[in-house]
Amino acid sequence: MILDMSIDRVSFAVICVLDSIEFQKFSFIFYLLVYLDAVSHLGLILTSLVSGAKTHKMKDNQVNWLLAMYYDTALLFTLCFCGEGFVIGSYMYAKFPELLPEIVYHILLMAFGIGTFIK
Repeated sequence: MILDMSIDRVSFAVICVLDSIEFQKFSFIFYLLVYLDAVSHLGLILTSLVSGAKTHKMKDNQVNWLLAMYYDTALLFTLCFCGEGFVIGSYMYAKFPELLPEIVYHILLMAFGIGTFIK
């Protein structure tokens, strides 16, 4: 649980730092995203460890209705895909602006394919 979340947080932080280098005007926003991501997941890990849960994905609807909705619906996938897609897409746009239409096309095609597979 901790290793998986740590690797995800580090990879997200690296992408955001690269974006902040490319888009220096918006670097504060990317650093804020890193901070919010790290703090929210640290809080989730700590509450999971304190409560004795074996996983951070709470399945008990009695614990928190908002977290139950987050993990039991396609909301989690959608939010993660959009967030990661934004930071990766902005970096790709900074490095390869001429490929933007093709990148967007492939991202939408992949999202449609995964969304169809989930349903």
